[in-house]
Amino acid sequence: MKKMTLSLLLLVAMLSSQVFAQLGTSDPEADPRVARALDAKGISYTVDSDGDYKIVLGTNDDRTQLAFVRSSTNEYGNMEIREIWSFGYKADGDEFPKSVANSLLEDTFSKKLGAWAKLGNRAVFVVKISANADAESLFNGLKACMLSADTMEEKLTGDTDEF
Repeated sequence: MKKMTLSLLLLVAMLSSQVFAQLGTSDPEADPRVARALDAKGISYTVDSDGDYKIVLGTNDDRTQLAFVRSSTNEYGNMEIREIWSFGYKADGDEFPKSVANSLLEDTFSKKLGAWAKLGNRAVFVVKISANADAESLFNGLKACMLSADTMEEKLTGDTDEF
């Protein structure tokens, strides 16, 4: 009986890992759910070496913005979460000036979707959505992320359009 129970548990674990292959994985395989959503919206992309979707879109006044839709996902309770990232600021050193840090915090408070985070010497706007989001929801998250990051980049750096 113990062997049968152990065999069933092993089988369930194997099947679960195939169904949620992207969940929390560092495997650089691109998640096909993202490709389907981006293709449905006619959004051009490339897949980077991490398996993330790299997207450059126009924003305002001849500016462009780079964003990444992560293929790896995270779990919280019964939710599978995907992140969309876009950089908005790069510090000269590891620390952000006080005025920049305060601007990022104040900006986060007014956002309906997403928040600013620090990644090394860069400020990144991160939107977290369902990993199973439909094409329209993914597009809205992507748009919110890119516009927020580009607006902040322009505010903090003037005419610089690095990202």
